[in-house]
Amino acid sequence: MSSTFDLSHHAVTPQWQFAARRWATWLLVVFAAALLLVTYARSITTGGLDYSAYFDAGNWVRQGHSIYERSLLWRDVGYAPEYPMPKPDGMAFLYPPAFAVAIVPFTYLSIDTGFAIWLGILFVTLVASTWVVLDTLFPKLSRTTLLTLTVIGSAAAAFFQPMRTILITGQVDVALIMLMALALRAFVKRQDMRVAVLLGVAIAIKPTIGFLVLFLLWKRAYRAAIYCCVIAGVLLLVPFAITGGVQGVLEYIAVSSYASGPGFDVSPINQSPWGLLLRFFTPNAYTVPFVVAPLVPTIGRIIIGLATLGGLSLLVKRSRTLPVTQQALEYSLVIIGLLVAGPLSEAGHYGYLLIAIVAMVAALTQTPLSTKVRYGLAGALVLLFGYLSLPSLTPIDCVFFEYWQAPVAGAKVLLTGMHVYGLLAMTALACVTLWQTRQART
Repeated sequence: MSSTFDLSHHAVTPQWQFAARRWATWLLVVFAAALLLVTYARSITTGGLDYSAYFDAGNWVRQGHSIYERSLLWRDVGYAPEYPMPKPDGMAFLYPPAFAVAIVPFTYLSIDTGFAIWLGILFVTLVASTWVVLDTLFPKLSRTTLLTLTVIGSAAAAFFQPMRTILITGQVDVALIMLMALALRAFVKRQDMRVAVLLGVAIAIKPTIGFLVLFLLWKRAYRAAIYCCVIAGVLLLVPFAITGGVQGVLEYIAVSSYASGPGFDVSPINQSPWGLLLRFFTPNAYTVPFVVAPLVPTIGRIIIGLATLGGLSLLVKRSRTLPVTQQALEYSLVIIGLLVAGPLSEAGHYGYLLIAIVAMVAALTQTPLSTKVRYGLAGALVLLFGYLSLPSLTPIDCVFFEYWQAPVAGAKVLLTGMHVYGLLAMTALACVTLWQTRQART
């Protein structure tokens, strides 16, 4: 009797465990889906500050007006994001004209209805990006498991503070993340023409993503690099034919020059290392510099750029026969390098780090690392994800907007780079992860 009872007990227990895991998974999926819906509902009430700039630009295209008139006004009055003065005439449009043309269909709707649809598109691209990255880096997952992890991963991504910034302002960066994720997938599959098209479209929206062309050249994907430049060039230049012609080109160059210059990039909204140096060493409306030494940021920018290129040349192998996880880590490092060396890296741009985070998770779970190294790197990644997800991080960057009364001084100036510190830590962690995974495979 006792023996029979024991056999029955051992036969039933795994079924209970399986059922418990299944229910726990479904509850987690339901919670994640609910979190996405709540995030959408909360985001839609914000009005979408950046979307308003897109909407206005689309209207200007329809009306035949200059899409950069407001941006030039910002330049003329010396306005930068969160500058302590009333915003002149609304949000400025700083993108190439192709994006303004693409937004025109939304202008036939009310701004609120258009934003609701636009936000829905952003959430769809967020889920699609998660699916693409997971399917690329975890190809052995079943479709059911992949779908489950996509929902959970999308909710985790929506919790990430940079992604929340993108969603509440209606920034286009989620679509750029999807294009970069698709380009990574195409690259590891040797689909070079597809890589060229995807990155070409992304560059036509935000030219700074052209930094990834260096990755293609370094990896000897010359055809992809050439076609990418041609596609991006066409998409950048042709729309000027209906948005101002030569005058429109000159206006865009003037706006881009201002947006990548010290007067604009000193704002604490800019969380690039160069922006932090500007706040540390140049007179401005936001901070009292530690020392007035304008040459320090200039020299620092050059050093940061050279160090980024030099570091990438050492860390990124020229071979395309490496394991997918290592290629993804290398690709991620170039994306991180874009944020480190770029003149303007806002909190929303930090959403690009999600590709690097998933790449590191894949490397840590698929590489035969020692237990100590695996858990050490995983713990550091969790801490960094948590740090960059703090809800008050952007207000701290702006030192809770105390500069509206007077520029912040003393140790408080250090607080204007809270995202920068996380970026530098993420850079170090990605480098160590790549090095450890390589060592484990040799």
